[in-house]
This record gives sequence, structure tokens and C-alpha cells, in this order.
Amino acid sequence: MKEARCAIVDMPEGGRYTMRLETPEDAEELAGREVVTLLDYGIDTGRVVSPAPPQAVPPGFAVLRIPSAADLRTRAANETEAAAAAAFMEKNAAGKIAGFRIFSIRLALGRRRFFVRFAAAPARVNRERVAALLRPRWEASVDARQIGPREQAEICGCIGDCGRVCCRASWMKKIRVPGAGHSAKPAAAASFGVCGGRKCCMDFELLRQKGPDAK
Repeated sequence: MKEARCAIVDMPEGGRYTMRLETPEDAEELAGREVVTLLDYGIDTGRVVSPAPPQAVPPGFAVLRIPSAADLRTRAANETEAAAAAAFMEKNAAGKIAGFRIFSIRLALGRRRFFVRFAAAPARVNRERVAALLRPRWEASVDARQIGPREQAEICGCIGDCGRVCCRASWMKKIRVPGAGHSAKPAAAASFGVCGGRKCCMDFELLRQKGPDAK
């Protein structure tokens, strides 16, 4: 493979990829902008983060163009299709997966993959069972991920008892378990956030108490 102009691109579900540029614009010009991409599952949209050094990139990972009016119309139609798919899945899950609830669903621009984030009563639900909920009607592949309380708070947004938007929904994307392994005492009720998990901010309080050299 030959080296090519490249950019680092963030995808909506959190993946970050190095892609070759097939646009007349350079990565510097595209930084921060939404772009149409080609991935292993087909056409989709992402956002350019920054340039990347010229390098060989596997086939199928490319920035194709800035979204056109036709692309935007397709995305709007996909949002309607995704909403119908979510309703269909939740209805189809009744009696099959206890407590099944979709928190987010997105259909890729090329309409070849659904991205589903869901919660359910069982601690672990096989992804294939979730994908099967769509198959009677849709043939697209399904990227299904079961999420916990923190991820649910990030998607839905909520206000913590401090009066601010909860950390996960506003700025904090990387979570460590606050205070894990530091105390054998049961946590007080005030230590738990609205999502039901230990408060994110307590992790920073712990680091402050331990000093600037804490990791």
C-alpha cells in the first residue's frame, strides 16, 4: 500500500480512525468539520479531529467528501427509519428480553448498519439476540451494545444533586471506579449519583486528598 494524505476521524459511537483523504481539502481545512467516510461496513459520517502523518491505510478507510444536500436528506430519512426500527425492536423484545429498552439508535449513512445502545434486566444479553429483533424487517447489520447507568446518564442527560449537569453527560468521558480499593467501609448514600453509581467527582476528591503526585 502506498502512503497517502491522512486525517484522524472520530465516529459518532466513539471510534477513532486514521483515514486517507480523497477530498480536495487538506486535513487542516477539514479539522472540526463533519465528513462523509468509507469504512469496512460502508458509507457513514464522522468528524475530522486533526491531520495525521502520511501513511498506508487499509482499503475502505477514507474521507470521501463534505456532506452534500443529498447526504443531509439521506441522514434525515435514516433518523426516521431508525426511530421506526427502535419501536419495532422494543415491541419484538416483549416476552423475550426482560426490561429491554433502547437508549440510542442510529442508522449509518449508507444504511448498511444500525448502532444500538440498550439496557436490559439481565446482566448480559447476547448481541445476536438483539440483532435478531430487527431481522424480520431489516437486513442491515447491527452493532448492539448493552450499557450501564453511567452510559445511560450520558445519553439522556440529567441534573446531579449538586445542581449541575451530571459529569458523564457534560464533559467526563473516561470513567474510573471512584475510590475502588481505598476503603472497606460501606459508601454513604450521598456518595451515589443520580445514575445509581458512585459519583464521578468523588474520584477527583480522592486524588486531591492524596496529593498532586497521585495517579
